Order: sequence, then structure tokens, then C-alpha cells
Amino acid sequence: MLQDEGYRGNGLFLSQSWLCFLQRQVVFANEIDKSDLVPKINEHGEVKDMDLIVNSMRVGAMMVKAGFIPDPRKNFPKIRDMKIFDDDILICAYQKAGTHWLWEIASMLNKGSSEYERKTKESVMLEFNDPDQFDNLARPRVLNTHLIFEALPKGILEKRCRVLYIQRNPKDMTVSCYNHMKGMRPPEAPKMVWDDYCYFSLTGQEPFVPWYKHREGFEQELDDRQDHILSLFYEDIKKVDPVTEIKKIASFLKVECSDDFATEIAEKCNFKNMKEADKKKEHMLSKDLNFLYRKGEVGDWKNWYTVAQNEKTDKLIAEKSKNSRFQYKYTLK
Repeated sequence: MLQDEGYRGNGLFLSQSWLCFLQRQVVFANEIDKSDLVPKINEHGEVKDMDLIVNSMRVGAMMVKAGFIPDPRKNFPKIRDMKIFDDDILICAYQKAGTHWLWEIASMLNKGSSEYERKTKESVMLEFNDPDQFDNLARPRVLNTHLIFEALPKGILEKRCRVLYIQRNPKDMTVSCYNHMKGMRPPEAPKMVWDDYCYFSLTGQEPFVPWYKHREGFEQELDDRQDHILSLFYEDIKKVDPVTEIKKIASFLKVECSDDFATEIAEKCNFKNMKEADKKKEHMLSKDLNFLYRKGEVGDWKNWYTVAQNEKTDKLIAEKSKNSRFQYKYTLK
């Protein structure tokens, strides 16, 4: 089967480097049945990655194999049934939409102090942990997740705890996701390139679900649950008026926040300061996580998209947003 040029089957081309990588994953082959896997296919028909399908969500097979996250086939059902308290605070967002940023802001508001959290957001991220580990956390708990609404703990609706849902424009989000995923790949894995990841974003092959599918689940709930779901935008907190946005979050969380305290939080949570503070945190995986902080800018997508890619992306956004009330900012003047 193995040849210098790779293996071609079912009309797909599996590169030699990818085949060699999978060959080295001996345990991986025993843990995950082939029927549970789907390939990530680029525009040339080449298989560039493999995903595990769990509850209609794509989970990177390498993430599971490397132990970055618990096996989602066992952990996702546990998350659905995990214990939820009515004073819980849950940060929900698509990948690279501002989860870490909002989690730090909410944590500061929750404890009434602008001191950074000692641990990282991954230590209280639903899909990164066995939910039993959250039972002994001090309350109110500030948790976070990238999961779709349908995969959240059932107790979220029953307890009506507070949910902060943040969005970011899809183009900057895709660029940031690409750099993040590229940084997380093991050195021996086939390299990821921008053209391939951009194609994945155009064909619904992103991690978990496409951004618009993630949005749909939350948007459907927002109309009925505005008392316990707050909708926010990355761009508004970033540049428009961070102090006003922080005070809006404080009001939703029912905590006191003066103008001075909001200004202090805005300063502590700017990109440069958070990047520096993160170096001192207790990381779950590794200290070499520079890919977590890249630019944090609005409009960086212009440095990545070709004219053709941008046109295709604009068409996709228009098509998927025609029934949505949300509008995105792609630049800040």
C-alpha cells in the first residue's frame, strides 16, 4: 500500500507523510474505529487530516490521541449530565472568538479584583476536563466552552445560570483558528497550510462545526432566554468602547463595577498585558504555547485572504447570514 507518492483510494489522495504519521499511532488504531473517522479533504482531493465524529461534531483525532482532551465519546455525555448550579457563569464561543479574553474579564468581575487567574481557562474548559473535577470549585464558578448549544449541560436551561456568548467576524476568526491549529500539531504530523484551512472553512470542515452552525444554536435560544444569555462581540470589546462593554457584562452578572474598576479591567485585559501574564500561569499542557497569542487585531484577515478566497468567503457569509440578525465588523475605523 505504501508508496513514495502515497496511497490513492476512493478518489482521495492520502499523502505519504500522513500515512507515515498514522502508522506510528499504533494505539490510536486500536482505540478509534475507522468508521468513526472522517477525513479533512483539501481542494485537490488530498486527505490532510482526520477527525473523530462525536454528536455531529468534528474532533481532531490527533487531539484525542495526544491526550490534549479526554476521549469525547465518553466525556461529552458526562458534560451533558454534569452538575450545574444556578450561580454558575458559562462563557460560550466559537474557537478564537475571544473565549480567553472574556473568561478573564468575567473572572475579575466575579471576584471583584483585577488580579489575573492563576490557572488558564483550559483548566475550567468543559471539553478539556472530566466534569467531576469542577464539583469542588469555589462558587460562583466561571466555566467556558466551544461546544455547540445542543451539547451544553442540560442543567444550563433548568438552572438558568448566566451564559455569556461572544462572537467575532468569521474572517479574523478563521485566520486565528488556522494559526492556532497549526501551532498545536505535533512536529511529526503533516504540515498545515493556509490555503487548505481556508478551504476547510468554506466547506464546513472546521473543528467541531462551522461557525454559522455554532451561531445558529445560540441565536435560536437568545430570543427566549435574554434574561440569562448575553450576546457580545469581540470587536466591540476590543475597540469600540471596552469600558461600556465591561460594565454591561457586570450588570448582566449582577456585580458592582465602577468606571474606575472597568477601566482597570480593560487595561489588565488588553492583548499585550494578557500575553505577558499568561507566561506566569499554571498551564495544563506546556509552556511553549506562543500560538495562543498572535495579534488579537481586527482586520488582520486582509493579510491572508486572496481575492478569490475573500469573494468565496463573502458569498458564504451572506448565504449563511441571510436569516440571522447578527452583523459583523471586519475593520475598525
